[in-house]
Amino acid sequence: MVTVTIAMVVLGIATAINPLGVSVVVLLLMSRNGLRKAAAFLTGSMLAILAASLLAVLLTYLAVTATATSTHAAAGKLLGLGELAFGVGMLGLGIWTMTAGSDSTGRTVDKLMKDSDRIRPWAAFGLGLMFVSYTFPFIAVAELAGADLTDPIQDLVLYLIYLLLSLITILVPVILRLAWPERSANLLGRAREWLTAHGAVVTAIVLIVLGIAFALRGLGSMVG
Repeated sequence: MVTVTIAMVVLGIATAINPLGVSVVVLLLMSRNGLRKAAAFLTGSMLAILAASLLAVLLTYLAVTATATSTHAAAGKLLGLGELAFGVGMLGLGIWTMTAGSDSTGRTVDKLMKDSDRIRPWAAFGLGLMFVSYTFPFIAVAELAGADLTDPIQDLVLYLIYLLLSLITILVPVILRLAWPERSANLLGRAREWLTAHGAVVTAIVLIVLGIAFALRGLGSMVG
């Protein structure tokens, strides 16, 4: 129980660390009709991760049925393969972010700063659909299936923890704007400056560390 709880927390944080997503939310909040745009972005992100979660549940069920083995064994092998591939991908993305990703993120944020007033809520909704990592829900579902918990309520609670953490960095700015509409403007402005300057480096370091950890864990599950 402790191991799978830690895994859900780590996966949630890993989903949330993308600085571009929170930068977009901050920029949208500081634009004209910003709260509506940020709410649309958040809604798009929530729907995207929910759709990916449902697909992950379906694919895990089909994998268990096709292999005619226990849920624990089938999900364990599926999880190992997924974590190995995902870890290698994260490691590569981290290295790219450390080198070229910083300039790319800066250019994207600069463009959004110029266009944020012209963005419509429906376009912000579309951005929300794109700024969610679709890979993490598959690993999260396989992790829960591999843990073979006897109480479905535990599975649901742990997955809700993962979902909440995965959205926390784009959810908090919206809550701040709703709770303190005037005082939050200065805070959001400073957050935007910090994210523009340091977000890519922080993300690169976390991606590299998590990529190595996931790759080693997945390799161990496959050969064990």
